[in-house]
Amino acid sequence: MKRLFLQVLFLSLVLLVPVLTANALPLWLPGNTEVASAGPQSDPMTITAMMLEANSSSITETSPDSVTFMDGSMTMPGMWTWTWSSITLDRDPNVAFAGAFNNISGMAQDFVFSISTPISPALTSTLYGGSTTVSYGDADFSGSGGLTNDTSSNPAYTGTIDRSLPGNPGEVLNMLVSLSLIPTLAGDTLFANETQGLPGPTISGPAANSTIGILHRFNLSSLDQATFNSTFQVIQAVPEPASLLLLGTGIAGIFGLRRRMNRN
Repeated sequence: MKRLFLQVLFLSLVLLVPVLTANALPLWLPGNTEVASAGPQSDPMTITAMMLEANSSSITETSPDSVTFMDGSMTMPGMWTWTWSSITLDRDPNVAFAGAFNNISGMAQDFVFSISTPISPALTSTLYGGSTTVSYGDADFSGSGGLTNDTSSNPAYTGTIDRSLPGNPGEVLNMLVSLSLIPTLAGDTLFANETQGLPGPTISGPAANSTIGILHRFNLSSLDQATFNSTFQVIQAVPEPASLLLLGTGIAGIFGLRRRMNRN
């Protein structure tokens, strides 16, 4: 009887643990880590990992270094709604977003949303690349409005490295610098896309010490929707020729020393 009880208890724990930990943040991503912002450019909302967790239907860990937030949304009443099917933060590092932004206010506005992830280990030099597909939906069937670059002419997509460090703009990859999706018919859906440095990554970049991310800045008409499917990837660059020469010299010295020791 005691053995049966222990077996049932063990089975219950096995089944319960995944439920309890399904939405648990990984240890490398503390809940107070700022991982996103969204809203009007004049006053965006700061979003922590804990807030992203609370507003997602589930969280999956595809590896010890990667976490994906699935199917979530945030709303500022009367202003905007931000939804996502997936947000992937990979400290290895890589970041990706698939979702939409709705302007539910009564006027066109400059909006911003960004996604970032802490990285580990730091990279002394980098290669990077990114891709983005953006669509505009005339959600109110007015046949007017559109999705364009913001009034300051910022690119609609920016890949960032160490943007979180004080005084470092960190904007290394700019795409969709001339975005203009203007409807001609009621209910129009229009698309734009761009890729640089992929497959790869292949574009030489600076050291990455703290974070990488994606920054979207745009102007969206009233009661309309913009969708985004974007990635930004960063890897450690191959050592420079001078570094490789030093490495080769060191290896040659080790083999030379070994040969002398063998002769003795």
